[in-house]
Amino acid sequence: MEYFISIWKSNECMSGDRYAANACNVVGRCLVAIILLSYTTGSFGAILSVADFETGKDPLVSYGFGPSGNDTVSVVPDTKPVCSGKYSAEFSLDAYNDKVSYRTELTGGKILNQERSNLKIGSEYWIGFAVFLPSAWQKDPSGTEILWQLHGRPDSGESWRNPPMSLSTDGEYWFFTRKWSSLKLIKTKSDRMTSRTVLGRVEKDKWVEFVFHIKISYSDDGLIEIWVNGEKRKAMRGGNTYNDDVGPYMKFGIYKSSWGQRPKWESNLANGRWPKGPVASGFSKRLYYFDELRIGDQYESYGSVAPNCGNSSRTSVQERLHVPRGLSISVK
Repeated sequence: MEYFISIWKSNECMSGDRYAANACNVVGRCLVAIILLSYTTGSFGAILSVADFETGKDPLVSYGFGPSGNDTVSVVPDTKPVCSGKYSAEFSLDAYNDKVSYRTELTGGKILNQERSNLKIGSEYWIGFAVFLPSAWQKDPSGTEILWQLHGRPDSGESWRNPPMSLSTDGEYWFFTRKWSSLKLIKTKSDRMTSRTVLGRVEKDKWVEFVFHIKISYSDDGLIEIWVNGEKRKAMRGGNTYNDDVGPYMKFGIYKSSWGQRPKWESNLANGRWPKGPVASGFSKRLYYFDELRIGDQYESYGSVAPNCGNSSRTSVQERLHVPRGLSISVK
């Protein structure tokens, strides 16, 4: 490609000679074709992180994740639900018997060329993954569960806050929630903004493929685009994180806040306080499957991170193509 660029910029191309201009026109068209093909396939970009669980081994070892809550995540073979390949991750939560009653998650993970797993404020990312809720996953009247999130790390003097971006479900619908603030110090909930979007109804016993295109920002230039099973469901502009020293980091699994504070369940239920625990839910166990996680940089595309579980209507090349802002190509 550098060869084509050097010809295109050469003095001969700028000389006004008709034969040279024709030759340079051919070279220019070749250059455009290479750029379009490269962006469509993502070859100009970089896949920063992959967790497809195909090693078949403990994800804490193979993919650099850390446990958040219970460390009982299993990598399971294709005798159980698998999106693609031979393995997926199985997350389970037992409110009465697990060490932590409300959380079984993986956090962090390896990010290419970074010592830390935080994504960067001001940067763009493409993120894709697939989830499978079995038919036994019941609707819970007492609260939703977060299955994937980008969580902020508070600065000195701040308390932990809700994640700025999260995908959750009540067992009937999918929700995407964003919280943001440009304030450097968040003291109360009123210091931040919140927006929740319904992404559609939950389909059980079926892999659901999610793709997010995100520019992380606490200002008006933030962007979130969301595809579900190949269909673009939402595009949101504006803030989507907090004004922290470091950007958010990823977590996925089961986070069910309504099952927190186990010693207080009975008294909370009797006094109408929250969280009321699994007694209010009517059940005490959760289980689901997660697969095909990929994170790409701004030069990647829908096609390079989208899971392929076989149930999405694939988008066209034009929809998958993502050309960075500011890139302008002109061929005469």
